[in-house]
Formats: sequence, C-alpha cells, structure tokens
Amino acid sequence: MPLEDDTPGIGEGKSVPLMLASRTRQGRSMLPIFRIRLRNGGSIGPAPLRRLWSLAVGSQDVSVGRDEGRPGHTAAYQTYIVSAIAVPHDIKRVETALRRLLEDSLAIAHIELTSMI
Repeated sequence: MPLEDDTPGIGEGKSVPLMLASRTRQGRSMLPIFRIRLRNGGSIGPAPLRRLWSLAVGSQDVSVGRDEGRPGHTAAYQTYIVSAIAVPHDIKRVETALRRLLEDSLAIAHIELTSMI
C-alpha cells in the first residue's frame, strides 16, 4: 500500500509513494506505530496530523503518511500511518493522548486508532 511522505523537499510539495518498511526521516528508520482511519468524511492534512502526533508522542522526530489503498478502489474512509524512530515506552499514554487530540480536532469524524506494533 503506498504511503505519502510529508518530508519537505520531496516531490516539490506533492505526495510521494513510499513503502512502510523503508520509511526514513533524516536518515533514521521510522517504525509505524498506529494506523488511523477517519470515517464520516473526516480528513486531515499531513502538517496538522504531524503536529498532533508529535504532541502525543512528545518528540519532533516523527513521520506521518496517508495510505491510498488499492488502485481503482474507493474507500469509505481515509487511512493514515503515524511513525516514530522507536516504540514509545508509555504506549498507552501516547495512544490516549493521540486519540484525544484527534477527537478534539476532528469532532465529526469517527476515528479508529489501531496499534501496528
């Protein structure tokens, strides 16, 4: 499944497909931590999602991407992947914080947050 990278300078502001296993940011491998699905027409841009993820995990060293799904298939939801350089030690606190931040920012969306670790 292709993902989009929000790394500045890549694709001249356009989304670039990436593979999960090869996610890097500033030379560091990134681990996918959560998959986020937004239903009910919910959507979020890469910069706001990165800001929320960074706040939840307590680090600027994070990455976000959008899963485009299967080519030619229209999904009823938007799917995003949030990554970090390591699994947070306090993963439950991070999950709770991320869920709260998403709910506060996307009041009408139905949010599904799934651990990928």
